[in-house]
Amino acid sequence: MGGFLITTFALSQLGGDAGISGGASLLFEQQKERFNSIGGSSSSVPFGTVFSGIFLLNLFYWTTNQQIIQRTFGASSLAEGQKGVLLTGALKLLGPMYLVLPGMIAYSMFAGENIKADHAYGLLVNRVLPEPLTGFFAAAMIGAILSSFNSALNSSCTLFSLGMYKNAIHKSASEQQVVRSGKIFGWIVAVVAMSLAPLLAKTVSIFGYLQKLNYHPLKQVGLKVS
Repeated sequence: MGGFLITTFALSQLGGDAGISGGASLLFEQQKERFNSIGGSSSSVPFGTVFSGIFLLNLFYWTTNQQIIQRTFGASSLAEGQKGVLLTGALKLLGPMYLVLPGMIAYSMFAGENIKADHAYGLLVNRVLPEPLTGFFAAAMIGAILSSFNSALNSSCTLFSLGMYKNAIHKSASEQQVVRSGKIFGWIVAVVAMSLAPLLAKTVSIFGYLQKLNYHPLKQVGLKVS
């Protein structure tokens, strides 16, 4: 909801008196080449990799990554977990509307202002969002961030307590001891993560830096990825 609101208000402001439709038309005219999802021979990620390398990466990430499927494991039943996955998949198809378009709008709106990439979305929100909705959007953002952080923390604790502590460190550990080890490990991970987080401020782009960390091993074996 928050993401769609930003896209709607940003297009409306970009279009001026013409409104949302005018903003959409202007955006398409200014960045027509960016709407070409197929790309060309010079693209860093050829379109054919959608059916090969990108497919394999996404198959791993969305179906076996412990952090991503953590919430599904917490479902009350198998049927509820399946419904949640299907609903999330449907919402994911709308991602370009609230993830990609705001960045493109910011590119047009802040052209020539030499704004750092990581600051663009925040500035866009500040400029287009009506003041009464600021609190709602802040709550939505904090909720999304905490949800991702909790998923990563829970998956790390699960992998450690069941994968390492129970199988390698203390094989005869009781269920209570396994849970306790996970809690302790979770505190350690949380403190280390919060301590290292300020260092990311020195990067040119946090998203780009994280992508580089994720795909660096693939580059070492000669795979061309974005």
